[in-house]
Amino acid sequence: MALNSYQNFKVKLIAAGEGTKFSTEFNILEDVQGRNYYGRSAKSIDEGKITIQPGKEIGILALYYAKNALSVTPFSDIENEKVDSCNDEVYYLTVKFEKDDDAWD
Repeated sequence: MALNSYQNFKVKLIAAGEGTKFSTEFNILEDVQGRNYYGRSAKSIDEGKITIQPGKEIGILALYYAKNALSVTPFSDIENEKVDSCNDEVYYLTVKFEKDDDAWD
């Protein structure tokens, strides 16, 4: 789950499940002039529709910001560095699960 505080220009990401919880917070649009007037959009994964593969990064959230126009780019395009140039800022968040031989057996 991502909680956006647009007024404070912060994003808090919370991942929880089966007795574990992780959270982190980061600033967005730092040092961007006129950031109060930027349009915004977001795209996240469809819960339950991903396959976790140890050692592989998985896109979970993309946040898009632009002054004049917005384009929501599919994760596969972002991974291939094909982001629409109309977006001024894109934050792409990924997770990567490492294999612990004892835990995956």
